[in-house]
Amino acid sequence: MKKYMNYSLLRFSWLFIIGLCLQFNSLTVAQETPKPGTQISDNTAPHSLEPLLYSILDLNSSERGFLMPRMSTVERMRIPTEHLIAGMTIYNTSIECIEFYNTTRKQWMSACGDIEPAIFTIPDDKCNSIKISGAYAEGVFLNPRQNIITLEVSVSSAGSYQIEAVAYDDTDKLNGYTFSANGIFPSEGNFTVILKGNGTPKRGYPLQVNGEPTGTDKIIFLLNNKEVKCTVRNNVQTKALMYDLVEVVQNGNFYTGVNVLDPKTTGKIQVKINNISQAGTVEIKTKTQNGISFSGRRELTASEVSSKQATIDLVATGVPTRPSKLTYDFVSNSYVRLEDGELNKSIPKIIIIAPVNATSDCQNATISKEFKLGEALTSEHSIIVPVKVTATGKGRIIGTIATGSGQTELIEYTSDVKDFVFNGATNDIMNVEMRPVEGTGKPTVGGVDLMMKLQLKSMGIKEYDSSQTDENILIDLCDLKVPVKSNWAEIDYTGITTVFDSKLKSTYNFNWPFITPRTTMASEGDDRFTIIVSNINVKTLGKYKFETLEVNGVSFKIEGEFKSLGKQSVTLKAHGVSKGDMPTQSVDVNYVTDKGSNKVGRSVSIDFVYKAMTMYSIGSGGESWHPGGRGGWSFSGGPQMIRNTTNFGWNGYVRIENLSIIGVTSANTNSSTTDTYKDMLEANSQVFKNNMDDSDIVVIGANTGNKVYPKGATQMKDLAASVANKKIALIYAEGEGSDMASFMAKFALTAPSTTANSKVAELYYVTKPVLNNEIIFGDPSSYLVMAYGNVYLSGKAIHGSDYGSGKTFTINLLPTGFSPIASNNSLEQRRDVFAFVHDTYGFVGVGNQGFMGGRNRSTPGDSGFPSTSDSNGKPLGTVISKENAYTSWFQLYLVYWAIDYNQKNNPKFKN
Repeated sequence: MKKYMNYSLLRFSWLFIIGLCLQFNSLTVAQETPKPGTQISDNTAPHSLEPLLYSILDLNSSERGFLMPRMSTVERMRIPTEHLIAGMTIYNTSIECIEFYNTTRKQWMSACGDIEPAIFTIPDDKCNSIKISGAYAEGVFLNPRQNIITLEVSVSSAGSYQIEAVAYDDTDKLNGYTFSANGIFPSEGNFTVILKGNGTPKRGYPLQVNGEPTGTDKIIFLLNNKEVKCTVRNNVQTKALMYDLVEVVQNGNFYTGVNVLDPKTTGKIQVKINNISQAGTVEIKTKTQNGISFSGRRELTASEVSSKQATIDLVATGVPTRPSKLTYDFVSNSYVRLEDGELNKSIPKIIIIAPVNATSDCQNATISKEFKLGEALTSEHSIIVPVKVTATGKGRIIGTIATGSGQTELIEYTSDVKDFVFNGATNDIMNVEMRPVEGTGKPTVGGVDLMMKLQLKSMGIKEYDSSQTDENILIDLCDLKVPVKSNWAEIDYTGITTVFDSKLKSTYNFNWPFITPRTTMASEGDDRFTIIVSNINVKTLGKYKFETLEVNGVSFKIEGEFKSLGKQSVTLKAHGVSKGDMPTQSVDVNYVTDKGSNKVGRSVSIDFVYKAMTMYSIGSGGESWHPGGRGGWSFSGGPQMIRNTTNFGWNGYVRIENLSIIGVTSANTNSSTTDTYKDMLEANSQVFKNNMDDSDIVVIGANTGNKVYPKGATQMKDLAASVANKKIALIYAEGEGSDMASFMAKFALTAPSTTANSKVAELYYVTKPVLNNEIIFGDPSSYLVMAYGNVYLSGKAIHGSDYGSGKTFTINLLPTGFSPIASNNSLEQRRDVFAFVHDTYGFVGVGNQGFMGGRNRSTPGDSGFPSTSDSNGKPLGTVISKENAYTSWFQLYLVYWAIDYNQKNNPKFKN
């Protein structure tokens, strides 16, 4: 074969050269006779002008070479077949070798080998599995490392091979790029060959609406310059995909020493891109740093292309070797002209490998040896601390007992440096042993718990590389109680008695002791409320501690030292702040020592009850438009709820010693002669003042026929002063907007504007609870709320009465200093306000004078009687325009609020 190749080279190369000699007319040409011959010389070599006798063309030079026609495979294939002549010779730039045309084989032959061409083909079943890799875009030069074709061929005769793949567009025109590979098949069999891409696609194909291209290229294959029937299709984008990198977002954590594919790794990286030029494949990646890298590649969706923005999720690979904050360059495949020196688009982002972290609640810490007062601490006093690892890394656990409260020496503990790792078998719990630091202090107090502050300490990256800077990571874990043994008194529990006592004793309930709600106890213990423990038989001298658990915000305790033996008594004082009223509670007294706690005596009963209060209810006596109105008839639903001790009484749902109403002696009193609305006449201002001075709660309702009535200026002035100064509670129902606005002006800079509502019984919706006034809206912890269906008013409807002369108004814009309770403006609840409360004082206003009136029956009320209840004082709703309304509950909660407000704020009830 070698002999065949050399003969062919000489034969056809010189035929080509003869054809070229006529083109070099600018050089020196000489001819000899008698044998014709031509020499082209540049006079740099011997024998110039002496052509060989039998050479038709003699090229003579020692400085220049002969340059034959150069063309790529694609360009060569443009030569029409009918013009291919035996011996036609070119230099193929695609394979970098001289080629000549062989008419016998009807193919181009390469002069670069001396091995017989192999005989091989692409089997039909392998044609379908040919893989084309890389992205292809109009005008973008192919990358021979990324733009490749992988195929499998079947070789029947070993030898040299040259494989070319040529792209034709959908009009059967060459599309400017090819793939090629050459080499030697050493034997028969199947071989996988990778063809590398070359050239620049001239034409791409736009995408259809469904994302499919409108056309594809046909790739034909030439095996040793012979075309085979196998073809494949390839998509070329119309233009190169371009986009901008906007932001890299890290969510979750990556951990030192934890494979990023481990379920413990929560770290996710997203890259936000915009200005997307067209459909295509986005690819973003980083280099490897600290053991991990990130990459992501996917096709853009139609909606992303349309919106020109997308978020690409990247996949992490590797295992971080240490905690770090390193800047990664996220490099995109957005098209740039590398051949023009443009750099790939990228965006920097600091990726955090989480520093070591852990938690501990100190609950299961183990102290190996008991601490004793004055005893030096040794390694035997080690402490085992279970910590839950939340982020891996190196560090140590340290513990510190600071000085103070009798402890005069600093106590310090530390562990060795630990590698904190995740461990599914232990739920990530590590038991870490701490020992006393050499030379540390000793306990200087006894019989108490010293608080040891436990912390996780780490130098961060310096734990891994001593040349780095100490990051001084210090994480608080928990406070460990370290008991220090002392001599506790030993007592005999037999015969001990316990009794609750209070300086408040109810004159309405057999002088029964009670605690008022909303009461702040003295910081050192409040002796107004005590538990007396008697008949304590002290057997050994020492310290003692008696205490109760907290009940309704209050606990009782006493500490001291028994200095004599025999029967003793101690008094436990109240601590804390009492919450609301509640049914009778039982509490146990415990004797607490270093060995634990034990109950002494019987459980103690404690009642939380509001002090007795007086209500001044203003309105008609002949009808029932206010709590002090006429009772015991079919329209007394409103008064029935408030005057029934089931609701407000010593054993009521709201626990109060007594709630009395001026002029009313019982729940069913017929008060037709008690027309307190007359007290509002200017001539009766002294009567009004006298009654108000005796009152804690003032309620203003409607007159006979649900009418409004004049309010004297003196009375309203005195009323405002009592609200502001005496801290009484006021519930003011008014149908005249101007009267309400005038009164509100006494608490605001200006009087608000109001609007009368012709639809008197329109529904108004309760807002969200107002801070410090939650009772108005239905306190979930209240037994009153629980008793009547757990009705929380927020979002529910209330309304006024349209009976008789009923009037309703709303406040156009609620002034500063007030908060809305109900309005019919869902967008701006400070507008169109029907009910409101002052932010500081005990003042509630309602824009309808008769909302407290109601029927006394077992069925719901109506628009004329919103506050209907049954004979037992149970609130019943109304149905307005097929919607439930809850005005009865609103009245109940307002009275409850007024009681609670007095207890918290009125100096009269500060015990």
